[in-house]
Amino acid sequence: MNTLRHPRPASRPRLISRLLLAATLALGLAGTGSAAELVLDAAPEGMTATAQLPTLPTDTASTAATTQTAAVHPAHKRFNARFLALGDSEDEAEQVSDTDLAALADGNVATPGVHRIEVMLNDERAGMHDILFRARAAAGAAPCVTPALLDKIGVNLSAFPALENVQPDECVEKIAMPATYVAYDADTQHLNLTVPNAMLKHVARGTVDSSQWQNGINAALFDYRVSGAKDFAASDSSVSSLQWYASLRSGLNVGPWRLRSNASLNRDSTGTKLQMQNIYARRAITSLKGQLTLGDAVTASDLFDSVPFRGVQLESDDSMQPDSLQGYAPVIRGIAQSHAKVEIRQNGFLVYSTYVPPGPFRIDDMYPTASNADMQVTITEADGRQHGFTQPYARIPSLLREGAWHYSATAGQLRIPGADRSPAFAEATVSRGFRNEFTLYGGAIASPIYQSAAFGVAKNMAVLGALSLDVTHARSQMADGHTESGQSLRFMYEKSLDSLGTEFRVAGFRYSTRGYHTFSDVVQPLNTDPFTLPTLNARDRIETNISQNLGGAGAMYASFTQQGYWNQGGKDRTLQLGYSNSYKKIPYSLNLSFDRRADGSSSRMISLNVSIPLGKEPTSANGNASYATASLVSGSDGLRESTGVSGTLLDNHALSYSVHADNSDTSGVSGGANLSYRSGIGEFGIAHNQSRTQSQTSVEAAGGMIIHGNGITLSQPLGETVALVAAPGAAGVGIENNTGVHTDARGYAVVPNLTPYRMNRVTLHTADLGRQLEVKTATRMIAPTRGAIVLTDFKVSTGRMLLNIKQDNGKPAPFGARIFAGVHDEVGMVGPDGQGFVSGAGNHGVLSVRWGKQLKNQCELNFDATVIHKSEDFPEIDAVCHPPKVGAVSTAAAPQNATPSKERVS
Repeated sequence: MNTLRHPRPASRPRLISRLLLAATLALGLAGTGSAAELVLDAAPEGMTATAQLPTLPTDTASTAATTQTAAVHPAHKRFNARFLALGDSEDEAEQVSDTDLAALADGNVATPGVHRIEVMLNDERAGMHDILFRARAAAGAAPCVTPALLDKIGVNLSAFPALENVQPDECVEKIAMPATYVAYDADTQHLNLTVPNAMLKHVARGTVDSSQWQNGINAALFDYRVSGAKDFAASDSSVSSLQWYASLRSGLNVGPWRLRSNASLNRDSTGTKLQMQNIYARRAITSLKGQLTLGDAVTASDLFDSVPFRGVQLESDDSMQPDSLQGYAPVIRGIAQSHAKVEIRQNGFLVYSTYVPPGPFRIDDMYPTASNADMQVTITEADGRQHGFTQPYARIPSLLREGAWHYSATAGQLRIPGADRSPAFAEATVSRGFRNEFTLYGGAIASPIYQSAAFGVAKNMAVLGALSLDVTHARSQMADGHTESGQSLRFMYEKSLDSLGTEFRVAGFRYSTRGYHTFSDVVQPLNTDPFTLPTLNARDRIETNISQNLGGAGAMYASFTQQGYWNQGGKDRTLQLGYSNSYKKIPYSLNLSFDRRADGSSSRMISLNVSIPLGKEPTSANGNASYATASLVSGSDGLRESTGVSGTLLDNHALSYSVHADNSDTSGVSGGANLSYRSGIGEFGIAHNQSRTQSQTSVEAAGGMIIHGNGITLSQPLGETVALVAAPGAAGVGIENNTGVHTDARGYAVVPNLTPYRMNRVTLHTADLGRQLEVKTATRMIAPTRGAIVLTDFKVSTGRMLLNIKQDNGKPAPFGARIFAGVHDEVGMVGPDGQGFVSGAGNHGVLSVRWGKQLKNQCELNFDATVIHKSEDFPEIDAVCHPPKVGAVSTAAAPQNATPSKERVS
């Protein structure tokens, strides 16, 4: 029979010692691993407890319970368990001698069964996997590493001849894999494997196996944005105008298919207009590393101008490739004379490091870098000798790394608003990266009124940099029926001058003959304005962007664009210059812009901008900061001065604000203020601007909604790929790195932006959990497909209490006894005086207490905490623990080596 009561008084020293011990036991129960494995046995007769105190191993840096493959352990340390006799009486001291403390010998607290945990291979993530933990002879459980798992994460099984006769699902013994180590970290639930580099498959860095990509759940989604503004005349407030805008993106996910539609409603002085922008169905084609679209979309823009269409499209999706295979990076080849270390530096920074076996090597998984600087390759042999070479590096959009493919195939009907013709067409493009830093690309467009073909080549050259050259031929049937033909030649170039700190980001030149037109030009209505459709009259165009690093003196940039036309004597020219630096953490910039158009008109503008931090810098991610800004702009319309203050408030920068005042030669003094707030159910903002002639007040709201099998969950504006967090029973819990996102009253929340085909970390902010709640694993790793809604569930349990456990003979339960809910679910441990802190056992039920392997060293108790007031953080309950009934099947007596039930823990 259980008795509920208030905590009984205790002397201060005893109370403190018990609290400290309870905290220690709780940490151990929660999964704190230990690098040491201790076997706790009673000391031989005649030896004192002091003589048997444990000696910790030298290496205590790791908190993981370290094993070699198939549970190989460090040397065991032994000490007398009676040194734990901390009680104030002989009865309290006597209970320790009856306790089997073998459970405390191992920091690996995993229970037998199948657990879903993250595998780390050589300190890099290798995905989430179901790992079998097998019971040990003594206590606890050890991970079973199988050939199937090793093969899946990229280990070259042929490098270990002893594995040839091992079954795929059989646990691997240490002798089969020399120089290989396995360590399970109970704190992070990581299974860490260390395998020599030479014994791994050649797998690109950052690869997420397609078997881990998740299509998510079947669900509907809605994403909205509403904004409105009302203008008032300063001279007469009764004179006003109202305008507003609303957009809705709706969708339905069914398996791998994504059905989406976009609509907008706009009201202004001309009236109200409803527009259905597009509707389409899309799905990933994993085998082709691409995606299929049916409905409304746009064509690719890498070779031809992008145009909207309604039809069908199959195109490559670069996000399915690992980060290290996206974009352009050179393939680096060399020869190692021994087992050598290869290091690659760019601008003095180490960007790649690996070990290679003797002989030729090939590195093709470099991440693309922002700099165009050449790379320095250093090979350090096993005896310390070094040799190396310089790898030229420059990139342009047309360049692909060796072996990479880009493709696109489209068939449908042109869909350009306002066009006078909507012809059917087909378009295909393809590009391929080859050896020696070559890329070939080409494509074609076929339509009754337009035909075009293009071919090009791109090359990364040792001294000159990267360049591409392509030519396009087009035949166009104009609106009046006559036909014109022409060619367009395009040249692009990039180069970095490392010694000078100068970088030509993009330098391009295009020349078009008189009869060349793009596909969109030929469907536009005829217009007498020669500048409305540039390619109808465009002759040549040149673009140049240069940046210069000045070291401690800052940085500057320059860009120049010039466009010439057929039958026009003038040219469009735009020149922009900029300089930026900082003075004592105060950044400032100076910018100049000059435009001259072909018709002779021109404009110029120069601006100076300064930003000054106010107060101290934030000391944490949740810290808020404010800034004062000032700008001075001088242009053709006169001088404009502006000052303002902006910043964030509340936790996670949820509230943003800004106030500004302006003065200009044309409009005089004006000013404004705005507030915006990010909550878990949306983003909301209000702004007001005032000038001499008018004022305007505007409001905006944006958010999303997901309708799923368990109800409706509101959210912030939805991105393309999202996660639905399910933590039933845990309301008001934040999601880390997602400002304003908290679980609702039912424990659901939406993470509005995920990266498709990558491992995304979703972590609950456990500090928000109530004192009666706990979550076994607060982090989940998910790899969604594009457009997926991935259900990310967390197992939240209740029942944190302090049990005062007495045996039926009146003695306290033995110190160190383990408390279980069921056979394998350990929920607590007994401390001095029979006090056990229990976590995650629920509000009522049956618990078993075990302090040995024999049935006589076990007992069971009933508890019921449902009548305790919810405000009590740690209810204290008196409970009597009775021996298991004779003849009954006791959970406490379940054999330790029984086949465990399959349990998914993430």
